[in-house]
Amino acid sequence: MKKIVFNVSTFLIMALCSSPSFALVGDGGTIAACYPGGYSQILLGVKPFVFQCAQYTVIKPCPYGGKLVEFWLPTYAIEVTGQANTTVFPVSLADVLSLASPIEGGMVQGEAGNDTQTKYRDVHVYQLSTADVTAILAGHPGQVCMLLYADSITGGTVFKSELFPGWRIGKDPTGLNPFSSPVGSWGPLYPRTGWSNHPSNVTNSLLLSYRSQQLGAEFSALYGGTVFVDKYEIGGPVPGDCYQIGTPTMLQEKAANRSLCADRIVTIFWRHIITCCPV
Repeated sequence: MKKIVFNVSTFLIMALCSSPSFALVGDGGTIAACYPGGYSQILLGVKPFVFQCAQYTVIKPCPYGGKLVEFWLPTYAIEVTGQANTTVFPVSLADVLSLASPIEGGMVQGEAGNDTQTKYRDVHVYQLSTADVTAILAGHPGQVCMLLYADSITGGTVFKSELFPGWRIGKDPTGLNPFSSPVGSWGPLYPRTGWSNHPSNVTNSLLLSYRSQQLGAEFSALYGGTVFVDKYEIGGPVPGDCYQIGTPTMLQEKAANRSLCADRIVTIFWRHIITCCPV
């Protein structure tokens, strides 16, 4: 009897170990491979798109002097990664270290396939420092005016999906209708957790970036973003264009994806501002 139990147990162990596992798989790529230049690579990479993203426009004179201007201001860098407990942002690993097992995670189906081909994603929202914003805007003719309103000065991680258990089990704390509040062509806003289903890694990353901002805005002073008003720019691993929230990203899909790095995408959030500028 003992021999039979032993043989059955051995067979089950071997079968489980040799069976392919599809759930909770994250292949985010290493930081060294995807971002060999580290965080500086992101700041430098977005610069060629500054004029396009900022869209700095003088509208008319202000009643009490200065000019009424409209522009978009870089505010957050948002990392969507399939490699748990890692970050490209200039903070210590302990700042984003998950207390949960690294093989757990919010699930996202970032590629065409069946329902078992899922991967986890963690999201880190990094508030750009004044130095970061200055580096991005350097050389722009509206730089002085824009920097007067660059109120993001922390230079630290202000949202970590690891702190929200609901992110890893696909449960939004509000319990709102998952089919309400569509984010344009990207997908639904709710539940604002790691669940998404879209054949594009780029679109999934943009949607999870937006969801994480909306979730973080409920628990902090983090700015949530507005559909079709604010923008996201692809910050890496291959920098790319700016998109107003919810607009199609088909042209970016091929350029933004890099082999073994499609699950580690950084976006830059550009906030829409209309204000009187004294200079």
